[in-house]
Amino acid sequence: MQQQRSPRLQVHTAVSFSSGESGEIHGEGRVTNLSISGCTLETDQPLEKGAYLTLRFELPGQNQILETDLSVVRWARGQEHGLEFIRMSSETQEKIQHLIYTTSVRNPEGDWNRAPM
Repeated sequence: MQQQRSPRLQVHTAVSFSSGESGEIHGEGRVTNLSISGCTLETDQPLEKGAYLTLRFELPGQNQILETDLSVVRWARGQEHGLEFIRMSSETQEKIQHLIYTTSVRNPEGDWNRAPM
């Protein structure tokens, strides 16, 4: 059986992250690939597979910082890290879904470049 993937959107937006209340991991980077279930994060900060993070970022075209309450690093290759979103508010989820849907309707390739914040 072939595994289905969530629709993905190429983005280039700044992100800050930390490891929950303990704050033992914190840093900044860039989200380069976004779906409702996760993202690709590029950062100089070394992150181990299985690390739990809170992410804060602004979606392209929006003036509001969004936060994922809980994300986990599923893979790491150099400065690229695959994150799965575990928990986020329904408002954050709806905003991500809306961006992915409206962008895919306007631009089927799903490429949305954003200048650094």
